[in-house]
Amino acid sequence: MRGKGFAYGAGTIVNAIATLKGASFGLPLRVEVRVEFGEDLRGVSGSVEGGGDPFLLEFCVREWIEKFGYEGGAFVTSSSEIPQASGLKSSSAVVNATLLACMDAFGIKMSALEIARWNAEISLKAGVSVTGAFDDAITSLLGGIVLSDNAKREILKRVELKREVSVLIPEGKVESGKVDVKRCRAIAPIIEIAFDRAMREEFEEAMLINGFPYCAALNLSTEPIIDALKRGVKGVTLSGTGPSYVAWGEIEDWKNYGTVIKSRVNNKGVIKYEES
Repeated sequence: MRGKGFAYGAGTIVNAIATLKGASFGLPLRVEVRVEFGEDLRGVSGSVEGGGDPFLLEFCVREWIEKFGYEGGAFVTSSSEIPQASGLKSSSAVVNATLLACMDAFGIKMSALEIARWNAEISLKAGVSVTGAFDDAITSLLGGIVLSDNAKREILKRVELKREVSVLIPEGKVESGKVDVKRCRAIAPIIEIAFDRAMREEFEEAMLINGFPYCAALNLSTEPIIDALKRGVKGVTLSGTGPSYVAWGEIEDWKNYGTVIKSRVNNKGVIKYEES
């Protein structure tokens, strides 16, 4: 049995670590996964195109096999446009794409909510997230701008918006599952204000309020944010736990800090959003 699936990355509006409520927007950067199941295969093995650790791919497939009681093994591969451990939701996208590939192989259907909730469980169990990152998982599947509650694993709001986006990817990596949670939870009073702005659809203000305290909590530079503000860009923030930054607009000078990708808010998801 063979299956394939894909999912998208995302950028941050409000990081959920501090309050367990998050807001993010879809990016058109893709992760693609292919999986082959066979009763003659032993265990689960995987590979990442271009090199990289297949741990999360293999972990997801093992979780699938355990859940459905499959008596065989599997081989899983991935290719990705999203840099790993960059704050652009690569882990959430990998889990989504792997689950979708397994669903394709077995002919099983699940809703976006079911996939995102299982994604959160897997991410916590695998140690790649401190919250489960339900907010990132659901945005990866639905696209657009999604506000959600990680504790309840529920969608609070989804809107679509056309915006050009600049993504700055400095050198280095930050593993979301290894951040100092106490420092991030300490800034909760400020992040609550940011999330309230996001709920009012004042997204640029929410991004700005989110960015400075998280940079302080995570010991990351605020210079890219200040440079964006100097050029009149209001919607700018640290993406996830970094080291990437995202801004709504074009910022040429960001090239001084690392690789810059010109992108847009991706309103097209993998699964069509249906309001309950």
